[in-house]
Amino acid sequence: MESSRDVEAVGELVAATLGLEPSSIEGIAAGLGTRRFYRVLLPIDRAVAGMPASLIARVEASPEDGTSSPTGAVLDADLAWLPEPPLEPIRARLEAAGLPVPAAYGRTDRIDLIEDVGSDTLLGRAREAIGAGDGAESTTGLLRADYLEAADLIPRLQRVERGASTVEAFERHYDPTLIHTKTEKFLRWCWPGLIGRDATAEERDSIYAIRDALTKSLRGAPERLAHRDFKAENLHFWGERLVMIDVQGAFMAPPEYDLACLVFDLQVDLPDDLIDVVIAETLPRLPDRVPEAEARARLDALGVLRLVKDVAHVVHAARSRGDSRRWQEIPRGFELLDAASVRLSARFPELRALTNVIQTLSRGYDAADIEHS
Repeated sequence: MESSRDVEAVGELVAATLGLEPSSIEGIAAGLGTRRFYRVLLPIDRAVAGMPASLIARVEASPEDGTSSPTGAVLDADLAWLPEPPLEPIRARLEAAGLPVPAAYGRTDRIDLIEDVGSDTLLGRAREAIGAGDGAESTTGLLRADYLEAADLIPRLQRVERGASTVEAFERHYDPTLIHTKTEKFLRWCWPGLIGRDATAEERDSIYAIRDALTKSLRGAPERLAHRDFKAENLHFWGERLVMIDVQGAFMAPPEYDLACLVFDLQVDLPDDLIDVVIAETLPRLPDRVPEAEARARLDALGVLRLVKDVAHVVHAARSRGDSRRWQEIPRGFELLDAASVRLSARFPELRALTNVIQTLSRGYDAADIEHS
């Protein structure tokens, strides 16, 4: 959502920090959250040496915007989009550690001016390859190098040390409270949003049993720094660099967390053999080595807990805010959930109930899809 107030504030920040008046400030598409983005074009003839032709302004929502906690028929206020930590100092900490992140050019309490790393994303390449490929084998061949390059960043992230200075990311943890929030969003948003009713007591008990079993399985796992939203949309190819954006959510999590984000991605229908290659190549390179069966079980557990949250956010965006851009991704989420639950069911019998839940919600999606097509 573009606003004149945003444009004015971004222009003032550019003038104050760079001594330049922007040629233009144009709103660009954002994700499902409440943050807004602008592309700032700079006057080339007046730019100082080394100054780029454009920058990105990230504008955080504020309460007076009326968008920081969107409400609607299927949204519980206590589960609204929560504010994330600021981009700094985690961006600078990752940059100092040699990780590829956008350069910074100025900031206020609500706005960050950062390097414009273009629109060539891993997501775009994946969708193009899937459209151009002659099947799973062909698609894997087209994407293998790009996905392995992306996955190579995960062990590099995990080797970043806390350091002497205080960085909030090292104090934030993937914990039972966060897991509970993910499952609550699934229960409170998906049932009303897809089938027009609340979950039954039996359905709620099933989801809570799954939550408790997976939470217990992750207890005691090592913690390493994770991007937290390490998906294809947030990985940009810029010249010779593969750059991570949206690093402000970084936190401490089990070692397989970012890998789960990469391979359990609602936004792109990756072939199973490509997923297998990425997992097989990445797990042995993580700093905390465990037997492969344990690592894969933890990966699936993290995948299930992430997917229920991701599907819930897509439903919430459509039903509470009228943003149905990603509505068609819901079946992909159910497919990934079903596959992971089948793999985990031998270890965790509680996961068998998820198949029935997915079937119920899928029928609701099929009926509701006419409205959102």
